[in-house]
Amino acid sequence: MSADANDVADLFRPRFTQRFADFMGFELIRWIPDEVEIAMTLQRHHQNPTGAAHGGVMLALLDTAVTLAGCWAPSLEERRTAVTLSLGTTFVAAPVGDRLIVIGRKRGGGRRVYMATAEVMDADGRLIAIGEGALSYRTTRPDPKS
Repeated sequence: MSADANDVADLFRPRFTQRFADFMGFELIRWIPDEVEIAMTLQRHHQNPTGAAHGGVMLALLDTAVTLAGCWAPSLEERRTAVTLSLGTTFVAAPVGDRLIVIGRKRGGGRRVYMATAEVMDADGRLIAIGEGALSYRTTRPDPKS
């Protein structure tokens, strides 16, 4: 992974590690215009009754990635937020190991609505799940301190 002057992951990581993302164990790895990378280490509480990663965990990863893919901003004061209008998901395989990585990419859109896709992979790079979302930018800017 090469250094990118537009990567704001370090700037936004303290905000990302609050609330749901922290509860789930999500890690903001890289965030550049129109693309985000998030990772997590699976724990016992992320498993379904059969011991596999719960599909809801992957849905949460996909939803977070498609949302952030369209919300890049160069500063906390300019940050954007969005809500998911729809999220289509296809589960491809069960992950091997305990590490998941998701890459989200904004694919297009306009002033209010955008489309994004995301792929969840395991530590071996195998495709685990794919998501495609339609998202709407929120009209009010969040308080940078929240």
